[in-house]
Amino acid sequence: MSEQRNFILTCRQEHDENGAPEEFTTDLYDLVDVDDLSYLSSDGLPQIGTRVAPGMLLVGKVGAKKSDERSKWNELQLLTANCQELQNYWRSRIYDGSLYAPEGCTGAVVAAFFEPVGDRVQAVVEIEYEDALSDEP
Repeated sequence: MSEQRNFILTCRQEHDENGAPEEFTTDLYDLVDVDDLSYLSSDGLPQIGTRVAPGMLLVGKVGAKKSDERSKWNELQLLTANCQELQNYWRSRIYDGSLYAPEGCTGAVVAAFFEPVGDRVQAVVEIEYEDALSDEP
């Protein structure tokens, strides 16, 4: 049996461009090019057992950009916009602060939780390295 090696990744909550805390969430469909986020819980953390590959979104987090008064849309424009227009609208107002798996990070999520750091929180994700998983009987 090989030595157990785990990745411990953290994603700290910061203040967005307007000074408000960033939000951990799964509501990222208009911001990121990911087809399936079903492995994330409602608070943006991956579920235990999720298989991880490099570049995969691990923790969903968003923040507001400083607003540009010139580009306000009215309700009718939002209701009649196509998918690409809506995606551009949200990308101009909200940024993606999510945590993605780094190169060489493969395995399965064995723990995912929030811990306090001062007046904010940080997401912690522990991933059991794939080689360690393949050595088990």
